[in-house]
Amino acid sequence: RGQFSVNPFHGPQAVVSTQSTGVLMLREKKMSRPPALKVLNFALQGDEGINCCAKFVDVYGLRSLFPCFMKTPGKKVKRGGFTELEWVEHVTSIVSHLLRNCSGSQLQRIVNKFVEDDHLKVDRLVELHLYYLGKVREADKEIEEEDEEEEDEGEREERAYMKRLDAGLFTLQRLDYIILSVYTAGIGSISERVKQLLNLKGETIEPIREVMNEYVKSLGDGEDNKTNEEKQNIQSMVNQL
Repeated sequence: RGQFSVNPFHGPQAVVSTQSTGVLMLREKKMSRPPALKVLNFALQGDEGINCCAKFVDVYGLRSLFPCFMKTPGKKVKRGGFTELEWVEHVTSIVSHLLRNCSGSQLQRIVNKFVEDDHLKVDRLVELHLYYLGKVREADKEIEEEDEEEEDEGEREERAYMKRLDAGLFTLQRLDYIILSVYTAGIGSISERVKQLLNLKGETIEPIREVMNEYVKSLGDGEDNKTNEEKQNIQSMVNQL
C-alpha cells in the first residue's frame, strides 16, 4: 500500500486522459465504480495530479464522488472486485488528494460539501474515523498480547506495522487527514460538529492528533522538499486542533 503521499506515477498528459475517463466511469452504473475509483485514485494523486484535481471539481465530479463516500455498497462491492476496506480506502484517498491539491474556489467547494445537508458528510466522516480507529486499536491490543520472545525487534516492528495496515491504518490516516483539512478550514460549524460527535461517543480529538503525528514521523527526516512541505502542512493543521 505504501505511504500516504507516495506517487510512483509520472506523465501529466496520461494522467489527464485517465482522470477524464474516471469521471465518466464514476457516473455510470454501480458495477463500473470500482475501476473508476482506481482510475481516479491514480490520476489525482501527488503533484502531477494538481491540474486534474482542479478539473475534477470544475466538471462537477464531486457530485458523483460523494455518494460513494456516503455509502459503501456492501456485497455489491465484492462483485465489482473490491472489498469494503478497499472501497473506503480508494474513496478517502481521492478526497484527500483533492483537499491536498486544490486551492481557492475549488478547495472551498470541497469544504462546502461537508457543510451542506446539515453537515451530513461530517457525520459520515466521524463515523468512519471511529470505526477504523476501533479496528486499529483492536490490532494494537492483539499485538501487545502476542508472544514476542522468538522475534528480534526489527521483525516484531515490521509484523506489527503490517497488522495495523491490515486493520485499516492506511485508511484511518486518510480519514484523519480529511478531518484535519475540513476542521481547520475556518468554518466553525464543522469543527463544532466534529467535537460534538466525538464527545457523544466518549472520544476526543486527541487520537486524530496521534494518528497524524505518527504519520508525519513515518515520512522520515529526508531532504526531499515535497515531503518536508507536506510534513509542515500537516503539522501546521495538527497544531490548530
